Amino acid sequence: MLTQYQQIWQEVLTLNDKIFETRRIAGSLGILLTSEVRNRLKVYVWFASIASHIKSYFGYIPLEWRAMCYAHESSTYLYSPRWTLSMFYIRGKLTRYLYGKNGLDIGAITGCPPLQNVLLATGLFETDIRLTDMELPHFQYYAELGANMTAIDIKAPNDNCENVKYGDIRLLEFRDQAFDFITVPMILGPGNPCDTYLELALSISEMWRITSPGGFVYIADCSFSPVVAFAAQIAGFIVYCSKGSKYGLPVGTFLRRPSDSQVISIFDDIFYSTRLVKIDLQRSGNMWVDSCNLLLDHGFPSCDIITE
Repeated sequence: MLTQYQQIWQEVLTLNDKIFETRRIAGSLGILLTSEVRNRLKVYVWFASIASHIKSYFGYIPLEWRAMCYAHESSTYLYSPRWTLSMFYIRGKLTRYLYGKNGLDIGAITGCPPLQNVLLATGLFETDIRLTDMELPHFQYYAELGANMTAIDIKAPNDNCENVKYGDIRLLEFRDQAFDFITVPMILGPGNPCDTYLELALSISEMWRITSPGGFVYIADCSFSPVVAFAAQIAGFIVYCSKGSKYGLPVGTFLRRPSDSQVISIFDDIFYSTRLVKIDLQRSGNMWVDSCNLLLDHGFPSCDIITE
């Protein structure tokens, strides 16, 4: 049985390749999501979900899985350095929901060049409070709010971040439903470090496995990735977008694991009483997804079906 499973892993690795995307600028950023990409994502997310289940229940991790992580780690910095702008932190009244909750910060080491300097140079954000630099690693910020934080990074341990442990989003070493919320930079999908079908599928499936029902994953980035959103939908997440709000919502994408039918999540108020916009991508057909820049585009991501 194990030999057959290893053979399947070898075949999947052989067929695995990068996900490419086509973009257009027509008043807003549009990204093409094709049927071919969708169909491949369905297969890879299905496979990754089974792999995560086997790892969880039987403790078995194929050598091919570990080898893929080691090979792609090489000498490059897998995780995008974290932006520390205030627009990427949950703030205001919403922070009370995080007190006492278990949180995971993936890609926790900061040290990114000052993005606010680049944006301010455009002349578009001269007085935008969202460009204030928090100067705190995300895990430290949420820990000071009373959350029980765990921080991991592929470049840990690091002398500059003693509290950050080694961890890989593609192979998370945590028990099922261990965390109420997860924060992560945009490291998934085309143009990002985890840009192959298998890496994306494994990352999404592993985050689903360790997120408690009613909990969420927050992707702290101003870009919306249709590929990542669709993979998350296949895994079972509900996808939401935020352009920030007076309630303290940050800019970015939220992936929510639905609550159990008998359980009311403390996070329900965040998702039902704020300006989070639900994004539901169709399961088939080719489509353009417009307004994929949550900071610069005026609207929220919307779908334009391509008719044959």
